[in-house]
Amino acid sequence: RWMKAQTEGALTVAQVRDFFPDAAKLGARDPDSGVQRALDATDETLGLVTQTAPLSDKIIGYSGPTNTLIFCDARGNITGLRVRHSDDTVEHLQEVLRHREFFASFNGLKLGDATARPKVDAVSGATLTSTAIAEGVLRRIGGRGPSLRFPEEITLAEVQELAPEAVTLAPAKGRQGVLEVYDATPQV
Repeated sequence: RWMKAQTEGALTVAQVRDFFPDAAKLGARDPDSGVQRALDATDETLGLVTQTAPLSDKIIGYSGPTNTLIFCDARGNITGLRVRHSDDTVEHLQEVLRHREFFASFNGLKLGDATARPKVDAVSGATLTSTAIAEGVLRRIGGRGPSLRFPEEITLAEVQELAPEAVTLAPAKGRQGVLEVYDATPQV
């Protein structure tokens, strides 16, 4: 519970003021999309904010997941990102944070666009961390594509190098991105 509170807890107005300086409050968090409205003192919508957690919780960079805030205009177009919390190594995260162009490559994408596949260059020296952040952002805005960190499917031949008795591979139930390896009987 403590971990969940750290990564997906309620946002505060102070956390959105970099993008919405006139924000007076945040609207209720939509339970389906996780989106909140940033509102001014007259309850006019200034923009939208959401975070990648809990969808990004199982997307591990070099050593842990990263929860990223996604800021959008009132129409749902991304205007910026900020890392809210990361369990990745400090060195790898700092390397990603130094590359503003990495974060800017998401600008203009739209919430709910399941086809979004921007050209995002991984940050050299922090490849796993940066691609995990990118994958978390794309998943939150609606994408369900292949892993950016490991875009090619694992083949039976690769598995047989480590487990010669392997005959088939099948997706593990309830564990996205995990394959079960079966022998001829068929037993896992």
